[in-house]
Amino acid sequence: MTAGSVQPRKRRVLLGVVTGLGLAALAALIIALFWRGPEWVDGINPDHLGKNDGPKATVIAGLRTALATCLVGIAALVGLYFTRATYQQNRAKDQEQFALAQKQFELAQEAQQKSRAESQEQFALAQRQFELAQETQRQNRISDEERSELAREGQITERYIKAVTLLADEADGALTARLAGIYALERIMGDSQKDHETIVKLLAAFIRRHAKITSEYGEPVRDDVQAALTVLAHRLDRPESFVIDLSHTDLRDAELATARLERTNFVHSILNGASLTGAHLSKANFWMAQLKEAVADGADFRSAHLLETEMWTLDGTGADFREAFMRQADLRGAHLVDAKFDGADLTEAKFMAEDGTRIAIVDTEQLLVATVSQGTLLHPGIKDDPVMAAHIRECDKDLFGPNP
Repeated sequence: MTAGSVQPRKRRVLLGVVTGLGLAALAALIIALFWRGPEWVDGINPDHLGKNDGPKATVIAGLRTALATCLVGIAALVGLYFTRATYQQNRAKDQEQFALAQKQFELAQEAQQKSRAESQEQFALAQRQFELAQETQRQNRISDEERSELAREGQITERYIKAVTLLADEADGALTARLAGIYALERIMGDSQKDHETIVKLLAAFIRRHAKITSEYGEPVRDDVQAALTVLAHRLDRPESFVIDLSHTDLRDAELATARLERTNFVHSILNGASLTGAHLSKANFWMAQLKEAVADGADFRSAHLLETEMWTLDGTGADFREAFMRQADLRGAHLVDAKFDGADLTEAKFMAEDGTRIAIVDTEQLLVATVSQGTLLHPGIKDDPVMAAHIRECDKDLFGPNP
């Protein structure tokens, strides 16, 4: 209850007291008039009326009836007043209770809003702390990864230096050291993708240095050279934008079965007697290279450059020469059963010796899908075949234009 509501209540109480006193006085006056009113008004004493005072008795009765009616009216007014006062009091009390309840509701709402705001602030603070913890954790993880990467790089660098040192040991009896260096480089290449190209080029340089062509009749590849070739041939399959350079190398009798040496440069290299079974050699460059007596069954030579390549008695069973550039290639005595020559350029290639010996094993159907010129040296049984003869004329027309 507020101070503002106390003053009206006091005024209502005071007004009620005054009104009650006034009505009590009025009632007392009416009672007095009821008893002594006739005597006061008309000088008639009700206590001394006789038998002949009938009219006076009538006046007294009428006056008293009027006073009784006034008294009843006053009583009704008093009742009505108190009823109204009670109603107003109850109404005021109800209003005060309603105002109090409304105030309590507003306070509860305010407290709830304050609590919600505090909860939101606490949630926002907790969320911010969580985000900060996450960011700190991320930064720590990045720092840890950077430190780990630096440590790893340091270890790889140290391993690389040791491997290169071993690889460079050319002292007598240092074969074991060189082999250790080669296999250490293989491990490093597997662990570090960014060192992949460097190690491939390093091993290729090692092979070129230690497998130089010194004579037409050389020795089979050394063990350390073979080890380096094996590492290159079976390295991890990663995107490469460079060409492996194995040009001018003597790789006779090398073991390169299933090797993955696409686009490799073998220009002027010797691979006589090498094992190339199932090797992947598409787009490799074998210009003026030697593959005499090499075993290349099932090998992939698609789009390879085989210009003037010597492939005497090559075992090319089931090999794929599609789209290969094989002009002036020497295939005397080669075994080419089931080999594919679709789109290959066999202009002036040799499939037998000029004296008619060392005839390559190949049939007409295999060569009808390739470019074969008049200068291509074929067994007469194939070249004189009407279908092949017509095919050669069409190829010559495409190569040199129509005859004048």
